[in-house]
Amino acid sequence: MSQRQAFRLLWLGFAACFAVLAWQFREHLDALWSARGELTVEERPGEVILRWRGLIEAPLAAKLDQAYDAHAAGTRRFVIALHSPGGTLEHGREVIALIRRMQRTHLVDTLVEDRRACGSMCVPVYLAGQRRTAAPQARFMFHEVSFRDSLSGQVESVPPEAIGRATDQFFERYLKPAGLDEHWLADLREAIRGRNVVWRTAEELVAQRSGVVHELEP
Repeated sequence: MSQRQAFRLLWLGFAACFAVLAWQFREHLDALWSARGELTVEERPGEVILRWRGLIEAPLAAKLDQAYDAHAAGTRRFVIALHSPGGTLEHGREVIALIRRMQRTHLVDTLVEDRRACGSMCVPVYLAGQRRTAAPQARFMFHEVSFRDSLSGQVESVPPEAIGRATDQFFERYLKPAGLDEHWLADLREAIRGRNVVWRTAEELVAQRSGVVHELEP
């Protein structure tokens, strides 16, 4: 085989791999690059599915609250299905507080469906569910806390010590109370140290007995 033919085969291999990855994650990439949030409502016997696609930012809390008010009288269970790359800590707190209020009167579970992703601040929102379900290949993303300018959205330069403290506080406030395995959490904390990003499928999280996902969808 000539060098030219070998180079052509290598190039075709790279192109094929890229095409497969693009097909597998096109919905995920759409979510990562789209800032417009959308909530859809599906009524089923005995439950209402609230599907959110977009950032964990306004108007998520307001739309969830409106949907809850509109359907609370007719159902006992809400399922919040998430497809989000994350968002702001402040709005995530607001959404979690709303879910806690909803749980005073209703079952409120969370779900990440097939070919969907839940990353960064989306994970604590997912962990607020009473029963947490995900498709085997649903993907979850974890990383250290990042600091962004509130106006420009640009990541600010912050000393590693400050990032470490903020990340430890994030783990204490949002991850540990959700009943996650302590050894798994410690391993995760080390894996994301230094701006590393960790992806796990729901199937992997269950196999690792992390406690993040309670049950895989059939």
